[in-house]
Order: sequence, then structure tokens, then C-alpha cells
Amino acid sequence: MVKVKTLNLILVTIYRPQDSSLEKFRDAIDMCQDVIAEEMEKDPKLKTMLQFGDYNFPFISWPSKSIYQGNQQNRLAKSSEKELFINFMNENFLENFCLIPTRGSNILDLILSNDPGLIGQIYTVVSKGISDHNLLEINVEHPYTRPTESGPREVPYSNTFHQYNLQMADEEDWLRYKAELMEVDFDTITDGMNV
Repeated sequence: MVKVKTLNLILVTIYRPQDSSLEKFRDAIDMCQDVIAEEMEKDPKLKTMLQFGDYNFPFISWPSKSIYQGNQQNRLAKSSEKELFINFMNENFLENFCLIPTRGSNILDLILSNDPGLIGQIYTVVSKGISDHNLLEINVEHPYTRPTESGPREVPYSNTFHQYNLQMADEEDWLRYKAELMEVDFDTITDGMNV
């Protein structure tokens, strides 16, 4: 887990082996939840989570979060793991944004966040030389990643009311504000309006 203070973001990566037992997965989820709770308690500004990794849950159907049909015994065993994982997601208001298969026809690699505005376009990259899974490439949408306007902006106001700091105004400021208000022809401005 990494805390990205400038983004008020907790970044978590997880790898769950295919043969992971329910007990080991529960320990990992509990440890992850404890660290998240501890960090959020220490820094109340931390509200956003981005979590991704190889969860190896070929039996979960996304986005429905249901278990694929299979033999009943296997279905019952996988149901406990699925329930544990979905409860963790629900406790942290996480949704999976990866709906693209990453190995064969399975969605094994997930992108979870509690902020849908954070996740931009998602791409898969075939990576036979590196892994048996496709790589995921995501665009993270954050004010730091968005282009900013440069150059002077046009002021949309025809008066200077927006320049007054009325909370800090002294008597002279109030007199100027009043004089400017007296110059406004409200009859013309509101002509034809039901005001």
C-alpha cells in the first residue's frame, strides 16, 4: 500500500495466487483493511482509493459480482472467497472498472476504486514475453493530469461586483459598492422577466 499525499489517494496492489486458501486470503484482506483504516484515521483527507492487481477470480462474473455456474461443490467453496472479497469492496465503496478479459476469456486483473471519476480509458496490451496475462494500461483522471488553461481569461461580468471582498470591506468599500449598485439599471436588465 502506498499513500499519495498530493492526490489524497491510497494506492493498493494485490496478488492472489490461484491456489490461495480462504484463510490466507482472509488474512491478506484483513491486513489490507486494517492498514487502510489506520491511514484514513491518521489523515482524514485520504478519501480516494485505487486498488489493482491479479486477483485470480475466474469464477466471478463482472459487473454482476455473481459466481459463474459450475459444479456445486466448487461453487460452494468459491462462494466464501467471493463473499469475503465483495464485502471488502462494499466496505470501502469500491467498484471494479476492468471489464476486459486479461487472460483468455477471464477477467482476473481488476481495477478497483471508490471514485469513478478517477478512472479514464482502460487498454489491454498483449504481453506474451512478460506474462500469461494481458497488461492493463489505465488513464488516471485527476486535476494534476488534466491540462490547464493558460493565458488571460475573459471576465464574464459587466461590472466589478465580483472584485469586492464584502466580508473584509471597510466603510469606504461599502460606499463604492453602493455607488456601483446605484448605476445599474435593473429595470432594463429584468425587462421581460418574471422577477
